[in-house]
Amino acid sequence: MDDITTTQKAFSKIGWIYVIFSAAITVLQLIVVNVVYLVNPEALTMEVQILLSTGILYILGMLILPIGFRKAQVPVTVLQKKHMTIGAFFKAIFMSYSLLIITNLIGTLITTMIGILKGSPIINPVEEIALNMNLPFLILFTVIGAPIFEELFFRKFLVDRTAQYGERVSVVISGLMFGMFHGNLSQFPYAFALGAFFAYIYIRTGRIGYTILMHAIINFVGSIVGSLILKNIDLSLYEQIFSSTSIEEIVAALTMENMTGLFILLVYEMVILTIVVIGIILWILEYRKFYFKPAEQDIPKGRCFEASICNKGMLVYSGFWLIMIIIASI
Repeated sequence: MDDITTTQKAFSKIGWIYVIFSAAITVLQLIVVNVVYLVNPEALTMEVQILLSTGILYILGMLILPIGFRKAQVPVTVLQKKHMTIGAFFKAIFMSYSLLIITNLIGTLITTMIGILKGSPIINPVEEIALNMNLPFLILFTVIGAPIFEELFFRKFLVDRTAQYGERVSVVISGLMFGMFHGNLSQFPYAFALGAFFAYIYIRTGRIGYTILMHAIINFVGSIVGSLILKNIDLSLYEQIFSSTSIEEIVAALTMENMTGLFILLVYEMVILTIVVIGIILWILEYRKFYFKPAEQDIPKGRCFEASICNKGMLVYSGFWLIMIIIASI
């Protein structure tokens, strides 16, 4: 049995474990949500629906993934633990946020074009949740639950079992599987990019706490702060102001209350723009410092894609989430 076949079998095992995980949460979420709806439709608020869905996701993930890896006897790579300096940590935050904004713009452009072609817009589920969910639930979901469990599922569990086949391969697989797992086209570009970057941070430090904290900060700035600002301003009014053709119309719309909201929005946007610019500069300066250690089990040159993706488990996982993404886009 050659090395490429052995590697394909290992990645296939990993793929099948995540297929079982994905199918189990999808089916159980559908059953539980519909049962609650049938019993008491009024009880199925957005908060309750998200709580049920994420609860099922996190509980099944902590059961299926460790048990699956143990049963499949997928070996674990013990990563060397290193500390990040405060400066390096905040550099990574700036780089992460710039990566998020740029790839989110790419995702928005793609979904906008598809929406034009199909005649109706593609809804971004994150925006819907952030703008309509109760704040305590939003914090619980985006700043606490998602960073902890997503980093465990797609960095700790996954990278620990793929790094031996090459750090570069492990980083790409982590980002790709994480991006697809979101199940929609709006989130895929930035989930893939951030997932890969967080995987690299985890590989270099061996400490999942760093990426959990980074993930929480990114979600807090984007989801919590952003949604609080948008909830407390009248966006339609500002659209009217910026589309006005006379000074009199603008002056009439600018009351003190409206000016305060507009000022807060502009300050927030300037802060985000500053973070993005700093992040881009850091990417330019730091990119050449990125490195990947040689694999413990080398994959023949030019056959990484064949070994890590072109196997039954990974292809079924990719196909499952591709179907879910297509359904979400229709």
